[in-house]
Amino acid sequence: MDDKLKKLFESARTDPSPIPSNTFASRVVSAISASPEPAPEYFFDAVAGMARRLVVPAMALVMICAAAEFYFSPGSYSTQADTAQLTEEWLFTLN
Repeated sequence: MDDKLKKLFESARTDPSPIPSNTFASRVVSAISASPEPAPEYFFDAVAGMARRLVVPAMALVMICAAAEFYFSPGSYSTQADTAQLTEEWLFTLN
């Protein structure tokens, strides 16, 4: 076993060493200087950080739901009739 390992290391010494790329130094420096984002101290800071990521998907979901409501609504889409019906229903629920 030692003979095989010794032959392996001797053959590896004769091979030329690999040459690093031109951007190697800048990649090493950027990897070393990159620090992880600190954890938020307060609960509301964590919620605000999460809300920033969820704004676009939430708006997309609202737009998809509104488009589906418009597409699947029976007949013509009349805002005046819908507003009158909604107002009438609200008034009757209060009584």
